[in-house]
Amino acid sequence: MRWWWVAILGLLAGCAKRAPEEAAMEGYGRGGGGAGEPARKMSAMGAPQSPPPMPAAAEDMAYEEGLTARIEGNMAGGQIRGTGPAPPPPPRADARMVHYDGWARLLVTDPPETLDAIVAIAEEVGGRTERMSGTVVTVRVPTDAFEGAWERIRALGEVMDESVRADDVTDAFLDADLRVRVMEETQRRLVDLLAKAEEEEEKLRLLQEITRVTEQLDTLRTQLRTISELAAMARITVEAVPREAFTGGGEEPELAGFAWVRALSPFNRAVWSDDRRVKLETPDGFVALDDKGPYIAEAADGAALWTLRVENDPEGDAAFWTAAIADRIAEEFADPTSSSVGKWSCLTLDEPGAEEPYRWKVCVSDEGRWLHVAQAWFPSPESVARWSALVDGALTVGGES
Repeated sequence: MRWWWVAILGLLAGCAKRAPEEAAMEGYGRGGGGAGEPARKMSAMGAPQSPPPMPAAAEDMAYEEGLTARIEGNMAGGQIRGTGPAPPPPPRADARMVHYDGWARLLVTDPPETLDAIVAIAEEVGGRTERMSGTVVTVRVPTDAFEGAWERIRALGEVMDESVRADDVTDAFLDADLRVRVMEETQRRLVDLLAKAEEEEEKLRLLQEITRVTEQLDTLRTQLRTISELAAMARITVEAVPREAFTGGGEEPELAGFAWVRALSPFNRAVWSDDRRVKLETPDGFVALDDKGPYIAEAADGAALWTLRVENDPEGDAAFWTAAIADRIAEEFADPTSSSVGKWSCLTLDEPGAEEPYRWKVCVSDEGRWLHVAQAWFPSPESVARWSALVDGALTVGGES
């Protein structure tokens, strides 16, 4: 009996159970889930340590033929089933996939009432709430409804600050789609080789390689669904500031050169004074968006990593600027902590008073005339546990412009 048919069936069944991040993305498409409901963690699969016992001789050929038929059924359509839904089709040649991300800080009389109104607008146009906490809400709306929803939301209060990013994700989608097709062909060839292999050592080696390729396919298919979701549903984040808490000019004007610090926000990814790209190594599981302009990457659960470049004026090293950032914004957050990651001086800030707090990490690198600033946002403690080490790894090896 060819025990390795049993092993490969176990591999396929394991992939079906694993389905990393797919449940979260499917929840997005049905109007549920969101960034507050992080994707499940991918489980690593190892090669079988020893072959399972062979069936009794009486079951020999019929048993083997049955297994073969089941495997061939799983290969229907040219790809192994059990690794989740098929990735979305590539866009038309004349179509572009664009992700819109709007952020606004509104001065309002009643923040809870304003947030409820924003949620109602999003739902009215076919969108949903991604995250709401304190006086901040993030909603997703269909891309073709973004402009109208954005204007209606801005009209709910006095706009203190705002930004809109438009990232063309077409090339990122096509690149991931091509890689999926290449890996699917590799997977098919490996399964064919396994069916022809005779040596047990060779069968084990092929099973290990099929495991590796299948896990890569899981990741790539998740990237495709992430990009497709970003293009289909625009994001709008609003920070509602109560009028009674706003001094309206009573504060001292910001010193020259420090204004960009005040403009920083964990939800505003369009703050930069220079369009020069500060490139990082994109962490595994993240998708780099537009390959032009400032760098930004996102994961399926909404975690994000982005960079900017500002002039180092007044001149200071990374520690000086991290202290300046902490002095201006740290009191608004819980448990601010400082650390070093490679050449970066970092400040980690947690959302205060939330059951599932987000985390915002701001890192600065002194590059002489210029400062490189990298920011990471994790929507929940589960997201922190999943991505924090990978983001630190990207910071350790990257940061060139």
